[in-house]
This record gives sequence, C-alpha cells and structure tokens, in this order.
Amino acid sequence: MILSSAGPVYYGHITGLEDVYAPLMERLQAMDAQIRTDGGFWEIWALDVQDRLWLNYQNAATTVGSGISAMPSMHVSIATLMALSARRIGLWFGRLMTGYAFLIMIGSVHLGWHYALDGYLALFLTIFLWKLADRIIHWAETARLPSPRRTAPPDQARG
Repeated sequence: MILSSAGPVYYGHITGLEDVYAPLMERLQAMDAQIRTDGGFWEIWALDVQDRLWLNYQNAATTVGSGISAMPSMHVSIATLMALSARRIGLWFGRLMTGYAFLIMIGSVHLGWHYALDGYLALFLTIFLWKLADRIIHWAETARLPSPRRTAPPDQARG
C-alpha cells in the first residue's frame, strides 16, 4: 500500500526495532499520570485511544475507526480544509482556523500520532487539491455548453 505507515506511537511495535520514540511516549504517560493524580480535568485521552487502536490492530478488527495510518495526516488535512473554507467566509475566521490547523499539526506530532512529514504532506496535498478543485469549478462555470433545450425557429413558434 502506497504511503502505508503508522505514527511514532507504534514505531517499536511495527518495526520490531529499538523504539526511538519511547521517551516521548513515556513523558506523555508521566504527564497523564500526574494530571490524573492531581485530579485534573483534562487527561491525555489520546493515550487511551492509541492503546485501543493497537489492540484492534492486534485483533485484526475491521470496525469503523479501528485502523492505524499516518500518511498523509487526515487530522492535518481536515484542519487545513477547514482553514481554507473559513478563509472564504472571512479573513479573521480564516486566520483563526489557520491557527487551529497549526495547533493540530503540532499536537499530532507531539502526541505521537504523526511524523512531521505526514502533516507536511497533508498540508501540501490539501492545498493542491483545493486549488485544483477551484480551477475545475472555474473552468466548468466559464465553459458551459449551450443549453440542450430546443428552440423553435421563429416562424414555427407562432404556430
């Protein structure tokens, strides 16, 4: 499968190599444990989701939402698409959503969901496809074919 990959969170599991991302995941788990100990409201729920996804992978589950993939990042792609759409609504809304997309990009790497390259590719492809769709729509609107409705010659129209 082209671009088949799993994020850093699964690096050691998938490759069987030394998990160079283990320190990141250990740090996130320590932060989550501290938050839970302190009775914090925001736990790092991504860690539980990552564990469930791995169990689904091990059990060859084929249910909706049970797949592991990283490239390109759908998290970043959807956030970028939202930013591009928001820009059409207004400049301030576009800037707000661009900030959101930036946070999604940083968060997806920081939480081990994606390698940075996954996000960069998603960003590039989403903008490319957005511009391509815009050109296709523009072409379709300016190159409309004549209406297929028949018009009767003037002398027959009066009947």
